[in-house]
Amino acid sequence: MDGLQGDIARLQQQVSELEAGRQAELMSLENARAGLEKEKRELRDKLTEMEGLIAELRSSNAAMKDEIIADLSKRMAEILKGQRSSSGSGGGRRAVSGGRTHAVEPGETLSRIASTYDTTPEAIIKANDLQNPDMVRAGQKLVIPE
Repeated sequence: MDGLQGDIARLQQQVSELEAGRQAELMSLENARAGLEKEKRELRDKLTEMEGLIAELRSSNAAMKDEIIADLSKRMAEILKGQRSSSGSGGGRRAVSGGRTHAVEPGETLSRIASTYDTTPEAIIKANDLQNPDMVRAGQKLVIPE
C-alpha cells in the first residue's frame, strides 16, 4: 500500500505543479492580451490624430490653392490690362469687321458672354473655331458675331 500511496502523492504533486504552470500561463496570456489591447487603443488614437492632421492639411492645401489661383488671376488680369493699355484698345469690347471682340474676364463663361451680346455660345464657338469651349481663359480675345 505504501507504494500506491507514494504514487498517488507523486501524481497529486504533478497535478499541483501542472495546475500552477497552467495558472502561470493563463496569467501570462492575460497580461499579453492586456498589453495588446493597450497597444490597439494607442494605435487607434494615433490613427485618429493622423486623420485629423490629414484633414487639416487638405483644408490648408485647398486654401493655399485658392490663394494661388486668386493671385495668378489677378496678375494675369494686370498683365492683360497692361497689354490692352499699350496696344491702345478701348477695353474688353471693340468693333472689328464681321463682329466685335471681347476680352474674357476671370470667371466669365461663354453663356454669360453670349447673353451680354445677345447671341448664342454656339455662334461664338463657331466664330472663334474653339476646339474646347470649356477651356476659355481670362484675357482671351473672342470674336463676337453680329
